[in-house]
Amino acid sequence: MLDIPIEGFNMENLPARKHRREFTAYFIQGGVPYVNGTGDKYPAEGYLRGGENKDLLTTPDAGGNGVEQPMGNGAGYPIGKGGEYGLIVGASAVMRETFQMLEKITRNPDQDTVILIEGESGTGKELFAKAVHFNSVRGTAPFVPVNITNVQEELVESQLFGHRRGSFTGAVENGNGFFKAAENGTLFLDEIGALGKTVQAKLLRVLQERTYYRVGETAQQIFQGRVVVATKENLELLVRERAFREDLFYRLHIIPLKLPPLREREGDCHLLFSHFVEEYNKKYRTDFDVHPTPSGEQFMGQYPFPGNVRELENLVRRAIFAAEERVVRIEEAYSQVQQAKIGNQEPVTKKEAFLGKVRESSMYERFLLLERAEFDVIAGTYFDTGGNYKQCARIVGVSRRTLYYRKEKWGMEAWDSLL
Repeated sequence: MLDIPIEGFNMENLPARKHRREFTAYFIQGGVPYVNGTGDKYPAEGYLRGGENKDLLTTPDAGGNGVEQPMGNGAGYPIGKGGEYGLIVGASAVMRETFQMLEKITRNPDQDTVILIEGESGTGKELFAKAVHFNSVRGTAPFVPVNITNVQEELVESQLFGHRRGSFTGAVENGNGFFKAAENGTLFLDEIGALGKTVQAKLLRVLQERTYYRVGETAQQIFQGRVVVATKENLELLVRERAFREDLFYRLHIIPLKLPPLREREGDCHLLFSHFVEEYNKKYRTDFDVHPTPSGEQFMGQYPFPGNVRELENLVRRAIFAAEERVVRIEEAYSQVQQAKIGNQEPVTKKEAFLGKVRESSMYERFLLLERAEFDVIAGTYFDTGGNYKQCARIVGVSRRTLYYRKEKWGMEAWDSLL
């Protein structure tokens, strides 16, 4: 442990916790391996603690005492022992609260109860799911991530629970399914709001009884792992709209973990910027400056980042690509993105503008070609009918039930505000 005195400097005289945190982050980013502090007890393993003169990294020793640990060049919550599976970067007050909740989850003797992770797109829901898994006693077993929106509607049940050969057209051999693959580990179901009502009922059975059936079989299967689900949607609203089962909602809502958007994480943009640049430097053996420019710092303090951490990371990567010498200018990368959008714009009708907005809000770029065509037809008809579901279903030629499933999957409840 190195205790480095700085002449004329008193940590307690800094005007606010924010500045003490920035001072600590300055040392971290500069490569100083330890930050001196009080060493008081704290349950979380390996993250920066803010507050009055407590900006240090502590982990409990064998006697439960706080012991300073090397932080490397980042501040946050390590995923797995020593951050083997990554780091959730953050030192803001809201992130410290989130880390405390995460720590309670990973240290609780109950490693079976389902966890619900809620947050906007780009807030790092899968990273937190990995932390729940790799920081718990299940960490040596499989972690199986599944995005429900990436699984074809008619195959969701067989993909999750498995199937018997010949149980449906195309089932040429037995399939175990994701629940079997996650045995003794963690099954992470992202975009849980896109799950159809029939499969919702089967998932509820797994969570209540810890049992399920493969498609085409009567033999009961037992699930020994944990389920973690995530959503960017308001599940309570889906329940009111009868697109999501109320009993499943309450079963999922036992241990909710709410992730804050980046705009509420004061001071974290600087840390994230430095983290992304440093990760790039390590991977490609480059030497870009990990500190933003003054105008870049100002930009990050004012821009709301609707795409959250993912948007910030993409802007940093774009800025690195365009960087001259060692300086990474995130503010110029953003300006280039906006100019490109303006330069590509052509006069559009209200309907075209509507289609553009709903595509952007519905992960359109992930759809297969056939689903894109279906999306465009339904979205266009929805616009033409002024948001009338009954007329839209009749004109398109689908049942209202099918249309409501699409509503659930595509987030159509937000379309009315775009009309």
